[in-house]
Amino acid sequence: MKNMLTLLKVKEFSQEVVSGKEPSLTLVVPDVICSNCQSIMDLDICRNTELYEDTNTEQPRSIWPCKYCDSALNKQQVERRLLEILNRRVVNY
Repeated sequence: MKNMLTLLKVKEFSQEVVSGKEPSLTLVVPDVICSNCQSIMDLDICRNTELYEDTNTEQPRSIWPCKYCDSALNKQQVERRLLEILNRRVVNY
């Protein structure tokens, strides 16, 4: 059991494990730059619920907010980074 959690990158006594919630896959897009505040962040597309749901209103978001200044991130830049990651993985395969 512990080895499986290690492979899924989930800690043994994390909230996901204790509550019985199934851990989802992770896809991190590294070094995304906010065009407003120039902050650099890593986005976890699969696990970061702040990208999809507004925590105050619990409504779906149409934009992806920067975690530092809350301005909209450039989705085309994120998509370009995803394509670069995919291309690297295909070449490495």
